[in-house]
Amino acid sequence: MSLHFAVSQFFEWETRVVTRWPLLFISIPLLFTMTIVSLTIYDPKLNTSKQSLEMFLPDQMESLLHLHELMNLFPPRNALRDSYSLFGSKFAYVIYEDTSEDGNILTDSKMKHIAELQKTVQNVVTKDKTMAMAMAMAMAMAMAMAMAMAMAMAMAMAMAMAMAMAMAMAMAMAMAMAMAMAMAMAMAMAMAMAMAMDNYLKFTDLCYREEQNASCLMHPILYALEDSQALLATQFLARYPFIKISNATIDNAVVFGGVTLSNKTVDKYGNRPILKARAVRLVYVLAPVNEADEWINQFVKAMKNIEFKDANIFFTSSKALPDEMQRNGELLIPWMPWMVAILIVFCALICFTTDSIRSQPFIGLSAMFNAFLAVCAAIATLIYVEYPFLHMILIMPFLIISIGVDNMFLMLKSWRIACDSYNGMLSKASQSDDVLVYSITEVSVSLMITSLTDGFSFLVGSLSDFIAVRVFCVYCSLAILYMFLFQITLLSGLMVLHCRREIDQRNCITFLKTTVIDEEEKYRQIHYKKSYDAFNSMYVNVHDYYETVVDSKTRIWVRIAKVYQKSYVRVIGVVLYVVYLAVSLNFLLQLQLGLDLKLLTPDNSYAALEIRAQERLFSDYGAFCFAVVKTKNLQLFKKQERQKLIRLYKILSGGGLVSPGEFWLEPFANFTENEDFQNEKYFMKSVVRFLEDERYSKYRADIKFGKNGTIEAIKMIMRIRKLGAENDPPRAQWMRRLFKNSNYDGFVYDTSFLLVDQLTITLQNVIANVAIAVIVMLTVAILLIPRPVSALAIAFCIISINIGVVGALSAVGTRLDIISMITIVMSIGFSVDYATHITFHYLISQNNRLVQALEVVAYPIIQAAASTLVGVAILGVVPSYMIRTFVLTVVFVVLIGLAHAIFFLPLLLDTVVPETEFIRPYEAEKPVFEMEKPVNTVQFRITPTIKRLDCYIEEKWKF
Repeated sequence: MSLHFAVSQFFEWETRVVTRWPLLFISIPLLFTMTIVSLTIYDPKLNTSKQSLEMFLPDQMESLLHLHELMNLFPPRNALRDSYSLFGSKFAYVIYEDTSEDGNILTDSKMKHIAELQKTVQNVVTKDKTMAMAMAMAMAMAMAMAMAMAMAMAMAMAMAMAMAMAMAMAMAMAMAMAMAMAMAMAMAMAMAMAMAMDNYLKFTDLCYREEQNASCLMHPILYALEDSQALLATQFLARYPFIKISNATIDNAVVFGGVTLSNKTVDKYGNRPILKARAVRLVYVLAPVNEADEWINQFVKAMKNIEFKDANIFFTSSKALPDEMQRNGELLIPWMPWMVAILIVFCALICFTTDSIRSQPFIGLSAMFNAFLAVCAAIATLIYVEYPFLHMILIMPFLIISIGVDNMFLMLKSWRIACDSYNGMLSKASQSDDVLVYSITEVSVSLMITSLTDGFSFLVGSLSDFIAVRVFCVYCSLAILYMFLFQITLLSGLMVLHCRREIDQRNCITFLKTTVIDEEEKYRQIHYKKSYDAFNSMYVNVHDYYETVVDSKTRIWVRIAKVYQKSYVRVIGVVLYVVYLAVSLNFLLQLQLGLDLKLLTPDNSYAALEIRAQERLFSDYGAFCFAVVKTKNLQLFKKQERQKLIRLYKILSGGGLVSPGEFWLEPFANFTENEDFQNEKYFMKSVVRFLEDERYSKYRADIKFGKNGTIEAIKMIMRIRKLGAENDPPRAQWMRRLFKNSNYDGFVYDTSFLLVDQLTITLQNVIANVAIAVIVMLTVAILLIPRPVSALAIAFCIISINIGVVGALSAVGTRLDIISMITIVMSIGFSVDYATHITFHYLISQNNRLVQALEVVAYPIIQAAASTLVGVAILGVVPSYMIRTFVLTVVFVVLIGLAHAIFFLPLLLDTVVPETEFIRPYEAEKPVFEMEKPVNTVQFRITPTIKRLDCYIEEKWKF
């Protein structure tokens, strides 16, 4: 027995069970969804731990593993020096850019602006959480005292009235006044307590300090801006890239941007005076405390409201990327009601006909409700089991609900064809149920193919190395699973009720009984008479009559099929396909690779604008990169070993893409110039002495001490030069090769390595996922359609559609990153639907194969495509690259897939598939009903022949 036989038999049995107890099968999905949603709301366990940049990176990527190891060995302290602190410490900074023609911030007017900006930041405050508690206590005390006073006054008045004595009245008044005074005092005390606890926390309260009583860790320019002569103090510091003051080295490369340097005066360290600087960056490093997050929120609000003439303000923080990525999902929320409203109207209208009885608008709404329940159940289930939740999951409802009505169109079309073949002979609920069972069985293979291919495409994505891809695809896979289960229960149950309503001649909106129009009865009698005269028989074989009518009538799909079979049309099809393929491949080869951090945030996000400004103004010197050497097996007390490490440091920092930073062994060599260590013990004593010196205390963060006091690892700090995506890969390759050749145990790391590695892994993942998805889809297709030529046609169609989709995405500027990875895998599943529907119905027909296939599935495919486009098109206005990529992918796969299903694939099948390649369809038991009808006093019976392909004949040619 073939697999498609088993599928058809299952649907036939399952639908028959549903028709017996429709209310039960309607209730089960509703109760399940309500239960799981209620449990989730009652005990919410929203796991947002992955809501960071890491969710867009492969979790086993080499550079990411090195980052975690680096943070474990050397926890970040100074956000400027430990630039890997993007994932650890808390900071905020603002860039002031002079946009005037001169473009120089080293002027008196610009310095006043920057000093005002610094003052604004210093005045940003956040409130301690104890304030709310204090205010609540104050209000509670005041209310309690007010109640006490009211009770006292009431008692006093009652006493006065009861005793009617002047002394009692006086005592009552005294008691009331005393209580009023007590209340006022209590309120004053409460307000005083609230004011005392109303702690306004400024930057100076939350700044990072190396020690508890030390001053805030800030760049000297922040102190210079507080001076009355800010320009003079800043000009004193204006040397690039560093300025040496006593034993301190001040890094100006992170502060001054777009600089013009003097060529005349160069100090012995190679630093030059700054003649002009187009921008300045003010950096604020915060302590790792919870209150710092609230201060950052207030900082962002304050910066959004600052404007200066002839200047641009850019700002960011350690929370910027996670917060702005989260905003992608928040932007979707206002559009959800609009999507629901548009889909409700669309699904209702597309299921309407001019006949108020035959129209089925509520079946369209039921399909949408079915998909909505599946989405709710999937999200609630995964949240309840504490599976990670990302705000990009909010894209899923738009996607699932849009594709969730596809199967409904196939079911409804099959019902309409089967029902109309009886032409008014159905009058009982039991007859309606039998026809519905037959109808759903007829399209059961198509229903299974749609659910399997969509589900498997996301299931393949759930195996990805990228956390975001994995999480999103798991949510979609579970939603599709629930949607399929709900379709064969809830949606089938609702179809049972609505089909009974149609057979009972009730209005599709009001459900009121409707009288059959006399013209329809006359129309049937005329055709009965024609049948009798034509065949001169008392019994008419309806199937033969259909064939006669088909041959005598022109139908749209007959005309289209005849056009497709003309030679010149096939030549045009080949030419069009070659042009399509050439254009698609041309754009595909131009596809940009890799993740761009700016695109992870909504359009015109402050975080994206700051990244662009940083790339433009601070490209000469970037942040720091690091080399970690594990010294467990090294004898650092030997001078030769230390000199080898210093040579490695100089080699790593000697290229044009990297410059020297800081390595503690260099100042340590000067500190212990005349010392010779005989063993580890004396060496360690000198190291302790070295770190206790205030000048070198910052190097404590560069040495990892073990439990026994020995050095386990050391850190070298180097400076990135020539920022830009084009320089990141060669820098990573160069540094990794040099370190590997040194034979030391350890690694090199720079934040750009994350983007370099994910670029390579993204390409590998996309190729692997696409290959796996295509193999899985083909396996499903071959199992359900076990014919070699047809299987090759389906494979060709899948690959062709996806080449077109990726080429179209490249044409509109989409990059190959994890966002497009999700959509490409998704498009494979969608493209299989179009190919398999046409192919399967082509193979199960023996006569007029092209006509039969197009007639049965073409219109439902067009309806499904339209509903999907309508559902997601509204998201096109959302200003987000991430959401825009999803929308464009769905639009391209629907339009290109539709072109293949309606034009290219039918031409291919009719050309290459031999007539001997045929699939024997499952012969569902078609209901047979008898109808007595007098014609010219002669009684005859019309009995439909039990043939499966009867359902393919259009309704207007049938009884």
